[in-house]
This record gives sequence, structure tokens and C-alpha cells, in this order.
Amino acid sequence: MRPTLIAVAALLAGCAILPVRRTYPDPRPGTAKMPGDERTPSTQVRQAATAVASRKRVKAKEEPATLVSDDNTRCTVNEKRFKDTDVGDYALCSWTY
Repeated sequence: MRPTLIAVAALLAGCAILPVRRTYPDPRPGTAKMPGDERTPSTQVRQAATAVASRKRVKAKEEPATLVSDDNTRCTVNEKRFKDTDVGDYALCSWTY
């Protein structure tokens, strides 16, 4: 009985001294939230997360430098590329929703 009592006491003592894991704020930019701050990430962060570089057909152009694809994603390009791209052409770009 005595060895069993010593084993149980050792197990209980081991559980009592286990370190408690603390949680810390996420160190990535744009992820820290203040208490009571219920805002979602900024539109810029969401757009960057949904940007996909792919080749799509241009269905429309919006001045001064935006191309619109068949699935209504948009791509902003420089002036020269905007002028050189015709509706119906395929453009390789980072399209965003």
C-alpha cells in the first residue's frame, strides 16, 4: 500500500507543477485587436488575400487604368498597358474581387 500511496502522491505533485501556457497577441501586422475592437481586417488586406495572378479575357475597360474580366474581377495596370489592351484580349494580371 505504501508504494501505491507514494506513486499517487508523485503523480499529483507532477500535475500541480506543470507550467501554464500563456497566450500572447498575434505579432503579424494588422492582426492585433484592442479590447472592444470588433472590426474586420482592412479592405486592402482582404484584396491582397484574394489577388490571383492569371490570364483572363478582358470584357471591359474602366478609365483611367482598370481592366474588367468576364467574372467581374478587376486589374489595375499602367497607362501604356491600358491603351495597348483591347476588349476581348487575354491579359495576365493579379485580378481582385
